[in-house]
Amino acid sequence: MKKLIFILILVLCNSYVFAQDKDLVISSNEDKDLEKRIRIIEEDLKNEKVKIDNTEKNLERLKREKNIKTSEVESTGDTYVSPMKENGLSGDFMKAMFLDPEHAKEFKNNKKLWINDIFRFGIMIRPRLEARSNLDFNSNTDDYQNRALQASQLYFILDPNPYLSMKVTIQDARVWGGSAPASSGDRKYFFSNSGSEFNPTQRNPETVPNSTDVREAFFILKYPNFPVKAIIGRQIFSFGDQRMIGGANWNTNGHSFDGMRIAYESKSFDSHFFGAKMTASANGPNGVVTANGRQNGSIDDSYLAGNYNTIKFSDFLIDLYAFGILKKWIPKSPGYPGEVVVDQDVFSFDRSRQNDQVITAGTRITNRTAGNFLPSDKSWDWTIESAFQTGFTGQRLYASWDQVRDPITGKSNYSERNKYTGQLHVVQTGYTFEEKTRIGVQYSYSSGDPNRQDGSVSTFQLLPNPRFAIFPYFDSVAGLSENIGLKNLKSYNLNISYKTDEWGYFILSGFIHRKAVKQDSWYGISGDPKTGAVGSCNVNTSAASTTTENCNGNAYGNNTFLGSGIYNEIDFAWVYHWREGVSLWLGAGYLQAGDAIRNVRTDINNPNPSNRYTFKPDAYMSYFMLNVAI
Repeated sequence: MKKLIFILILVLCNSYVFAQDKDLVISSNEDKDLEKRIRIIEEDLKNEKVKIDNTEKNLERLKREKNIKTSEVESTGDTYVSPMKENGLSGDFMKAMFLDPEHAKEFKNNKKLWINDIFRFGIMIRPRLEARSNLDFNSNTDDYQNRALQASQLYFILDPNPYLSMKVTIQDARVWGGSAPASSGDRKYFFSNSGSEFNPTQRNPETVPNSTDVREAFFILKYPNFPVKAIIGRQIFSFGDQRMIGGANWNTNGHSFDGMRIAYESKSFDSHFFGAKMTASANGPNGVVTANGRQNGSIDDSYLAGNYNTIKFSDFLIDLYAFGILKKWIPKSPGYPGEVVVDQDVFSFDRSRQNDQVITAGTRITNRTAGNFLPSDKSWDWTIESAFQTGFTGQRLYASWDQVRDPITGKSNYSERNKYTGQLHVVQTGYTFEEKTRIGVQYSYSSGDPNRQDGSVSTFQLLPNPRFAIFPYFDSVAGLSENIGLKNLKSYNLNISYKTDEWGYFILSGFIHRKAVKQDSWYGISGDPKTGAVGSCNVNTSAASTTTENCNGNAYGNNTFLGSGIYNEIDFAWVYHWREGVSLWLGAGYLQAGDAIRNVRTDINNPNPSNRYTFKPDAYMSYFMLNVAI
């Protein structure tokens, strides 16, 4: 019995040990299997990583190949597709139209008018009804205007290969019911006399004005993935906020330049070198004529050259620029040896080889980094711009520093070159609430000339300036009436805009316009003095005969006759993108003259009797416009 019990215990113990050994074996096998699985998974992960890496490399390679294929036509006949069809038009092809932001975005990305992936055409038709009254604040003039203007464009864009693009824009600018071009004083940079009319009774052809002309005709030389390109032909130069040079597209005819631009564009830096011939004195053969030149009562050859650079940071950008306008100086007539004309131009007969050259250099700093708009995640916008002028007018005056002069004639034994010394400063800022309501302010200062008898022209000289309607911010520059230029001006502006989801933009703006210098005139949009001649004094500008103000503080005994306030203006505008390709615009403005105008027209001591008692302080303007562009 004991043996049986012992054997039973032994069996049970062996069974337990065997079971433990079996569990150990099983456990060992499971570990080995698990390790094997881990190794397999690791290998799979490595393989997947390799596949991913290869996929990424292949994707980059395919992208490069796609860029090459979409920007390069192979001799084997591969099909080229313009990148602009997929990505939208380049900014080089959108400078001839004035569109609100929503309409501009739609216009840029329109794919319906592409033909064969390389050709796009389009149409713009923009009629505008305008009513203007008493913008000279003179009760003696019947200057009420009720007119209909229309600008029409037909454009063609061709992007046939990676090395060449081109655009031609045919534009018609006219007044309804008129046969002459619509012109507002700046047509000289968009030649209206081009072409000839043959009359059987005349030996020579007669030059006629054309209302239809070529607004743009340029081509772009480029290379795939290379940041430099050349734009050559009739084109539009526009930079920054277009205070210096722009397309003036709010105007019916706008600006164009015949020249060339070399552009370098990268993520952090842009640089543009450009030059243009603005006016030409010589005709071409076979009836190709110019409206300029001394024989046509205009200036001779003139040129524009400049450089505009943009340094881009994450939160702001800095623009640095310099422009030069060079003109052949035309002497006074008559001009004989020893003559001194009324503006002290010394020996004008031998000055024909000198040039009138004004150079404008400046900088602009802004946080509007999203295509000149404020990024969507920001609310506070700001812009600061300053520009300074130098150069010489081509005239030579008696030296202002010479105190020893002939006691009878006042002539000096010395002379000095008449130089430009103007400057412009603009500060603009605003805050946008909930991406809908923006409240903004702006201060603009452009210098005037307190003494036009010295050797310095301190009045800021306008370049081929644009009209003042720009985005952003519409109607924030100098008012809807466009009745004043950035010369001898201190301008204060408060503007409020509200963007709705369904009814577009509503804009309310107020301006206070004052002279920077009392002794200088106030100037219109095209740079001409506005208030009419009230006396005579020696000046050194081409506008001398029509200037209105005291040149040195002595012409009327003192400066009490002169005023500083030009006028105040309040405007309301509505911009509504109605449907695809169609925008509606409505605006109205009220102007009230200040003492600079009132004193000229009411003072009994005014030496020009025709200007006495002609003061009418209130002026009005309004417009309605349809903008159809696809």
